[in-house]
Amino acid sequence: MTTLYLVASLTAIPGREAELKQVLLDLRGPSRADDGCLQYDLHADRENPRHFLFFESWRDETSWRAHMETPHLKDFNARSGDLVESWVLHQLDRL
Repeated sequence: MTTLYLVASLTAIPGREAELKQVLLDLRGPSRADDGCLQYDLHADRENPRHFLFFESWRDETSWRAHMETPHLKDFNARSGDLVESWVLHQLDRL
């Protein structure tokens, strides 16, 4: 098994950052409880209040893919659709 490291970068639609922040905070707890979750930390950009980052690590890709199918992630996708201007998911290799 290979640990999977991810950074998810999300930018809120102007004026919707407080709403997106709450939706992201609501996702954090249930995601941390998912089987295989090693890290699921939310950060806010000090210079751009519309920009949020999740630093994630998962036991393996299988556990991350299972997380992507959970009810709480599907709820997040439904709730955040009108709040997110852009997002990027980076899969990383630890050096």
